[in-house]
Amino acid sequence: MVVAPSEALANNSTAFLALQDALRRGEIDRVLSRPVRKQQRPERRRQKQMTPELIESFVADYHSGLGVYAIAEKHGVHRHSVTNHLVAAGVVLRRTITTAERSRARELYDRGMSIKDIARELGRNPATIAKLVRPSTDPSLDS
Repeated sequence: MVVAPSEALANNSTAFLALQDALRRGEIDRVLSRPVRKQQRPERRRQKQMTPELIESFVADYHSGLGVYAIAEKHGVHRHSVTNHLVAAGVVLRRTITTAERSRARELYDRGMSIKDIARELGRNPATIAKLVRPSTDPSLDS
């Protein structure tokens, strides 16, 4: 049995109970000769310092056509960090749904157009359009 040190110290762990049993039977040498698994800690990610130069690089990369995911991978940061810094820098994200698109989607839906057709016309994912036009189940979420 391979046991992590923290587990071996627990009073009712399998390893502790096996050790007690081995002591009672006089087989302690056999139990102690087994290898003990070292507990591996997950590697911690270091936070990257967001310098003005790095944020300018995000903006330049985004304007050159790279997407948020590609920028995040290129600079080794999370995609949410990239998005937050782009928005804070005043960049209008390409996939942001504008008020005009929202009203157009609602108008087309009210006319009886299917969500799939509206999505195709607006160049959006049908799930996104469905969220925009279908009434929510929580009345407090409706605006």
